[in-house]
Amino acid sequence: MVEALAQNTNEYSFQERGTSVNTTAKEIEKMLGMYLKMGLVQMAGTRMYWETETRYSPVADVMPRNRFQSLLTSLHFVNNMTVSETEKKDKLWKLRLWLDSFREKCLQVVPEEHNSVDEMMIPFKGNQQHQAIYARQAKPMGIQSV
Repeated sequence: MVEALAQNTNEYSFQERGTSVNTTAKEIEKMLGMYLKMGLVQMAGTRMYWETETRYSPVADVMPRNRFQSLLTSLHFVNNMTVSETEKKDKLWKLRLWLDSFREKCLQVVPEEHNSVDEMMIPFKGNQQHQAIYARQAKPMGIQSV
């Protein structure tokens, strides 16, 4: 999956800018890990992770800021040129291959003997088809996660 992501990212950057970002699967893995860490330690802006006063080493030491932003703006999950119009009717067509692959991997996981399932509200104020609204909750609008 990550190899395809690197290839599609390189192709997209070449189509848009005329030059490839020349990324690899390993570099994409690093970038995704950085992005996940940024979600855990949130700052007002992306640049703050690299600034002197607010530097966050687990992110800033992995790759330079300009390289991270270049990869992030070029990140592409699917080649737009090879997708048919019928496939584009799916609202998640850009992520469909990844979602299907992720689902297959999840189905291969052998469940533990004792499982605990909980639900939570993921805050979201944008336009989304599956949005739930619960007026009496602390976070009344969002996506219901089970």
